Amino acid sequence: MIKLLKIEGLSVRYGDSPGYAVKDVTFDLSQGEAVGILGESGSGKSTLLGAICGLLPWNARTSGRLEFWGDTKRKPALGKDIAIVFQDPFSAFDPFFTMEYQALETFYAWKNGTRDEALSQVMKVFERVGLRISRSELRKYPFQFSGGMLQRACLGLAILHDPSLLLLDEPTSALDTFRKLELARLLSSLVATSKMALLVATHDLPFAMALCSRVLVMEEGRLVFEGNAKELVGANSANKLNIAKAFWEQRRFLES
Repeated sequence: MIKLLKIEGLSVRYGDSPGYAVKDVTFDLSQGEAVGILGESGSGKSTLLGAICGLLPWNARTSGRLEFWGDTKRKPALGKDIAIVFQDPFSAFDPFFTMEYQALETFYAWKNGTRDEALSQVMKVFERVGLRISRSELRKYPFQFSGGMLQRACLGLAILHDPSLLLLDEPTSALDTFRKLELARLLSSLVATSKMALLVATHDLPFAMALCSRVLVMEEGRLVFEGNAKELVGANSANKLNIAKAFWEQRRFLES
């Protein structure tokens, strides 16, 4: 597979703090691959995603090597080459503007076209992620949509420009079990049809195992495990039965 992203010795710390939010992380990601980043809150998952897409706070200090398409000098365009879906879909949209306004704003960031052409593409991408609404409903405000609808809208706008890499930060934090399975199936379909790569930061082990071909585990900013789902289950034999049961239940749902 074609290497899309290569990270070597990436470290991040904030301000003059002696501690590191991310310390000496090294891994790579290929085109069409789905990789999960597992870890508890504060382990450095979100900071790692922020470093990859260039959305760290002003006081963040980074070191290490990051290659996109094998080029250290090329900076991927956010929203075009690389996109991110944040944890909270309610805070991802501006409550003072309609969904139509914000969708058009996203479209015109990287494309040209008439208003009708833009809205047509927006509606197509919403249909692709399972958000089935009419064009007139786009004139509603974010608070008039459910959390599930907003999450699908976030995902749809994130892939509007066909990015090579999609980052997701805790995508299942507000979802029930059925919605998690539904999201895993949707993301698997997107990877299969577009060859887009996924990097998913989550603490939801069964979700990551159902979706991702490979998982990374972070602890206190460091990468402490890298391998496939079966290796991770074997490394945690105390929870092997429960993890495996949840994993296979979700796999059966995705394959049905």
